[in-house]
Amino acid sequence: MFTLKGHMVPWDELVREATEGMEIDGLDAVVERLRSLHFVVAIGVIGDRVILSIGDSVDHLEKLVVKKDGGAGLLATKPLEPLLAHKDKPITSVFYMSQSLATSLAPSADDIAQMAKLSDLAAEAAGLSEGAAADARKNLAKVAEGYKKRLPVPGPWLGFSFMAPEGYEGYSWNWTQNLPVDGSKRLELLEHTGGAPLGAIVFRAKAAPGQFEDFVLWSDMGWSFFKKYLLPKADANNREQFDEVEEHLGPLATQFVGILRKKILPSLADGQIGFVLDAKSKAKKIQNELPESAEPLPLFEPAIVLGLSDPKLFREGMSDLFALGDELVDQIRELNPDAVPADYRVPEPESSKVEGGMLWSFAIPDAGLDEQVKPSIGVGADAAVFAFLPKQVGRLLIETRLETGSQLSKFDEPLAAAAAIDFAGLIDAVQPWVVYLTRYGCVLQRDGEVDKDIELTADVENEQAKDALKQVAVVFDVLRSLRVAVAETAVKSDATVTHWQNVIRDLPAE
Repeated sequence: MFTLKGHMVPWDELVREATEGMEIDGLDAVVERLRSLHFVVAIGVIGDRVILSIGDSVDHLEKLVVKKDGGAGLLATKPLEPLLAHKDKPITSVFYMSQSLATSLAPSADDIAQMAKLSDLAAEAAGLSEGAAADARKNLAKVAEGYKKRLPVPGPWLGFSFMAPEGYEGYSWNWTQNLPVDGSKRLELLEHTGGAPLGAIVFRAKAAPGQFEDFVLWSDMGWSFFKKYLLPKADANNREQFDEVEEHLGPLATQFVGILRKKILPSLADGQIGFVLDAKSKAKKIQNELPESAEPLPLFEPAIVLGLSDPKLFREGMSDLFALGDELVDQIRELNPDAVPADYRVPEPESSKVEGGMLWSFAIPDAGLDEQVKPSIGVGADAAVFAFLPKQVGRLLIETRLETGSQLSKFDEPLAAAAAIDFAGLIDAVQPWVVYLTRYGCVLQRDGEVDKDIELTADVENEQAKDALKQVAVVFDVLRSLRVAVAETAVKSDATVTHWQNVIRDLPAE
């Protein structure tokens, strides 16, 4: 054990170099405080464990002592109770954060309040007119008030893992309150993830009354402040251009907020949001200017899925947004005729009825992409899907039991969030792209360019590439040992609990 005392550090020299040319009030007091501090670094052995401790003493190590009489110690506290319930398992890791540490690290409304205190200095530095600082303080106080209502209340956190028959398993317990998740119901949106995707995560957000209106209010306050105090400092030409932009686009912004308020947000009151990744579609050439692959390449298919409370209202809202897009093009053209061609209109989507609902897809003219790639929107009875491939949208609209990770969890109970990933399948989708890009690099290195009409086969590989691909194949085989992983988050009476599991299969012996 040794002690590093603050006065042993050359603070004067360090501060002088760090603040050269700067004047900082109160810096001397800070340096004096640093001189008074000292750090105790200790290392020791308890049983078959090595302990490294850094602090102002070693007194805190007493908390780690397991007392035979059951007296106070860290293990006797409530946050460690879940760990004791699994004490007979082969524990592999433990993480713990006390409430005091969580509180010191968590954001607070005081952060914005501190900004309000700097309003006078900021206004003076920017040369703003009288009253700007007072208005800024008032606006920031309103922001802090709304922010404070939604801030999580910090609590202790515990995480631990242990070896399980199939792989590893673990839990995290978070006693933070006022989190924006809702675990009161089952996550039905899991049945709109495509059955067996490479990965999926779904959660239900807690409805926050007035949150959208607060955002609108804060935006209006910022806009008004800009026009009152910052715009007058611009030259006459810039002010005139700003007035024109506001005249043409301001009403559209108002319409946009109205559509969100009256149609989109109410239709999404269910609160479920999902993200899906798949790669079931394939193509030899994803873009016309690229050479073909000898083997079909998986097309990565990300998608966003939203739970719908009112599909009819959602469709109306989306229709209004499309119409607003046409108006936006017209207004931009009026502002600058050269910005948008005279005959340009927002392309009409192709609509079709599919098994799970209605699908709209948008062609991307002159992009040269594979014909399978068309940004698409699907709306069913209880879900909306946004994706890049119409085929995937059609799959996700159909209710299908989630199979990815089903050997570990059925996700049947009420949950705030759930996730599953087919890790081996993800590696299978990545590997052909590594081969393709390696072959592309070989041709580029050899010829200085890559002809779009050639096919990238194994024949283009040089010896260095062949050796590298063999090594990569071994790495990918090792990575496939992690087969699948799942996690599910539930809200208990006073804690949010996440339980995760994975399946690991060792490589066969040579």
